[in-house]
Amino acid sequence: MIADLYERWSLDTVVEVAHAIARNFARHPQQYAQVPDETIDDLTALNFRTGSDPDWPDARQRAAYYSGILGSSIRTASAGIRRAAIAAAEQVSDHGQELLGQVCQDAARSLAASISVHEALNIARAGQPVIAIFETSVSVLKSPEVAQAFGTRVAPGDEWPLGGDLNATGSHLIEVVTSKLQSAQITAVHRISQARFLLLQRIAHYGALTIAAAAGGTVEEGDGTAHLLNNAYSWARALQELVPGIVRAWKDPDYLRSLTATELALLPENPAGAVDLSGTELDTLRANTLGRMRQEDTYTVSGEICCCDSLELCATMDPICPPEPPFPPTDTCSPCSLTGFCTFNC
Repeated sequence: MIADLYERWSLDTVVEVAHAIARNFARHPQQYAQVPDETIDDLTALNFRTGSDPDWPDARQRAAYYSGILGSSIRTASAGIRRAAIAAAEQVSDHGQELLGQVCQDAARSLAASISVHEALNIARAGQPVIAIFETSVSVLKSPEVAQAFGTRVAPGDEWPLGGDLNATGSHLIEVVTSKLQSAQITAVHRISQARFLLLQRIAHYGALTIAAAAGGTVEEGDGTAHLLNNAYSWARALQELVPGIVRAWKDPDYLRSLTATELALLPENPAGAVDLSGTELDTLRANTLGRMRQEDTYTVSGEICCCDSLELCATMDPICPPEPPFPPTDTCSPCSLTGFCTFNC
């Protein structure tokens, strides 16, 4: 179960893409004239029920659930397996390989212990809404009629996007949909390239295989350790490929908002530290300027409240915006006419 959840968490961007399509459908229904009624029902539910119905969790609610399940103990044990796998790949002596195999087995037992604690809490029942909205989103993206609405002729099939199905059709569809919706500035979705989505699929697949093997307790049987090391090494290399592009987020707030949950989890702390303008003249100037801009308005990012003129608390997954007053948190929280990414609600 934990392995399945990790795979879906790594590809949670699929839900955000389907949600963006649903919002586009609400604004331009004529574009979806050929879409069957069942898919129309899914799009309608994604648009109107996400975040307001317990069975349709939004990005913030899904992130909270995944964070609680895939906690620090699981992440630490998983990292130990990946480190052993990388070291084993670089080790040439048989004795060194044997020692690293033992290290990997120890890390696998630690991971299995962490997983058993969470599975004892009946996470399967608690995770049903998260899994259900993921499956609904995948169903929308697999619809040939939805693909045609965005100018592509073939929709992904089989097990995509799970199970290591690195389907070129599916990853191309993700790129086309996100590019067109971002260009139209209809939703807050950001462009996800085909190569980037395929990389996320590799992370999801090999991570799930590694976690499942550790949880299954078969690591010490036969070639179990070798298979675990192979999958963990592929997982580690995929994560390493993702990191170089992520550090761009230190200097580019717009790019930071475009990162997926997997990428945000990998983002290292900025070595330059965070800039705090509190109590400075710049902070006062910024507050006065943006205060005049806001007037009686509420600004949102990715559909979440980012800054407002009332005492209403922020509830946002946007990493730029802190989840508490004072407002506005930064000058990136401004009308879409200025940034191109914030939506503007009156």
